[in-house]
Amino acid sequence: MIRHDRGAARLLVSAPALVLYTCLFLVVPPREALPDGWADGWLTVRKGLFTRLSDGIERAAARWTGSAPASPVKRHAANAVYFTLIMTVAPAGVMALLRRGRPSEYGTRRPNRQGWRLLIVSYAVALPFLIWMVASPSFIPYYIRDLRASPATFISSYAVMMFGEHLYLHGVVLALCCPGGRWPEPRLACSAEPASPEGAPDRAPAGRGAIALLRWVGFAQARDGVGGWRGATRWLGLPDGATAALLMSTFLFGLVHWGKDPREFLLSIPGGLASAYLALRGGSWLVPFLLHLATAGTACLLMLSAAPAAG
Repeated sequence: MIRHDRGAARLLVSAPALVLYTCLFLVVPPREALPDGWADGWLTVRKGLFTRLSDGIERAAARWTGSAPASPVKRHAANAVYFTLIMTVAPAGVMALLRRGRPSEYGTRRPNRQGWRLLIVSYAVALPFLIWMVASPSFIPYYIRDLRASPATFISSYAVMMFGEHLYLHGVVLALCCPGGRWPEPRLACSAEPASPEGAPDRAPAGRGAIALLRWVGFAQARDGVGGWRGATRWLGLPDGATAALLMSTFLFGLVHWGKDPREFLLSIPGGLASAYLALRGGSWLVPFLLHLATAGTACLLMLSAAPAAG
């Protein structure tokens, strides 16, 4: 009972802190949605930090190459440095202070076999939604200018940002919000069905093939006689007590995408839920990171192919 109370108290402290940190450093609120002057001071501080990073990158590039980088290159480089500090360096430092400093303690691990299978299945499921998102009238104009200006810089900077995004949202956040403040161990896949007894008919009962396929992917795990919500999460292969962490990660993932294209923001809710699930089920935040890389790369190809028609 004492351990349960400590876990609830830890969640009550960590959840508001994570929301505040995410809002301060990762969310750029639309000014029309805010009262006049609200948050302008903090946004100015953020802009000043970004400007210093940008100027430092320009000076370093001029020293080593003899010329200043182009404006898009400098901006993307500053973005990459900023998000590395906010979503990788700072969270890793906090985990070290909390004596969770080893990367494996917040999900930096090799994915398990279910993670790799779910990665492939998830990409296939996400593809039609990705096409629908890119077809949004405001999606391509949001990205295409920077993508055309310097494709290598654009893709590289976004890969760095996505790395930090998933380390923070699907590594550190999940660890802090799970029981004990630690990254959970995923439930193991169910063992294979026992062989049919001698003399039994060769034909499998109806539905067994579908269950076997679900188990191969990672679903339909043993519930050990447990019913209700806990039984449902066990069926999905989730660790016990991970629901609050999954919901917090999903909420922050949607928050980070607030203000972007409406379809991108809309898909960030189920996308964030799926990403948190993939991290927990696959045993590593690298699973949703790799999926995000694959979908982002596909989106870039779709944008470049549609850009001439889009103007």
